[in-house]
Amino acid sequence: MNWWLFLWVPLWIIVGIVAFVLLILLIIIILLAIPIKYEAYALIKNGQRIIRAKVTYPFVNYIFINKKGETKTQLKIAGRIFGGSQNKKEIPATAPKTEKPKPLHSETTKAIEAPSTTKTVKKDPVEKPPPKPPPKENFLLRLKNRFITTRDKVYNVIHHPDRKRFTKWTITAIKKTIRTLKPQGIEIKGTVGFADPALTGLLVGGAGVFATVANLQAFIEIAPKFNIEETEITLKASIVGKLSLLKFIWPTITWAIKCGTVLLFRKIQNKIIGGRKK
Repeated sequence: MNWWLFLWVPLWIIVGIVAFVLLILLIIIILLAIPIKYEAYALIKNGQRIIRAKVTYPFVNYIFINKKGETKTQLKIAGRIFGGSQNKKEIPATAPKTEKPKPLHSETTKAIEAPSTTKTVKKDPVEKPPPKPPPKENFLLRLKNRFITTRDKVYNVIHHPDRKRFTKWTITAIKKTIRTLKPQGIEIKGTVGFADPALTGLLVGGAGVFATVANLQAFIEIAPKFNIEETEITLKASIVGKLSLLKFIWPTITWAIKCGTVLLFRKIQNKIIGGRKK
């Protein structure tokens, strides 16, 4: 009897489980790597606004429309449509129903039953001692302990030997995460005017400065309107971009791996040094 053949059974099971897990991870990575495309359009004129937005992903399509206070949404997954228009309608108020008063004396009144002659003996309930209230925690003592714990944590972070490295990695991760949210193109056209000319100039000039500082691929053409009594805003705006979830979370993953590796190394190092001192 070839007993070694029985060893192949658990081996193939382990190989199958590992292959299945790797396949699931590969599918998740592919889904995260596929970018989500989005585009939006907005029109503001005479106090009315129209907003249209569309988000597309493989086998998923979402549309949002807001026009004259009415909102319509549509979600399509693998060709199947879910959801529809969501228009708010006023429900007419119904008059409250009034109940007719019941007669005090009806013709079919029953005879009053005679009182029972049996007497019930009431037993005095046994009085139980009231439960002792739980000891109250001293609020000031609890607040003091919380303050000491927070102070120690902040002290350990500030005086950590790798604080400069952690700070640099954190700032880099935040910058990379924000860059992934930057749209591919922005276009704004229209006219803006306020009763205060200074506010009009500040808004028109600030829009161009913000697009330049943020390094956005934006085309902004806003004409100011001065010498008007009421606010007049007529704007057309559109935005187009892509968002990859893998690129969005990758800076956070690398930051966690770097910081975790350094903290683990410091922990092992402190244990070795402490063991030698003993």
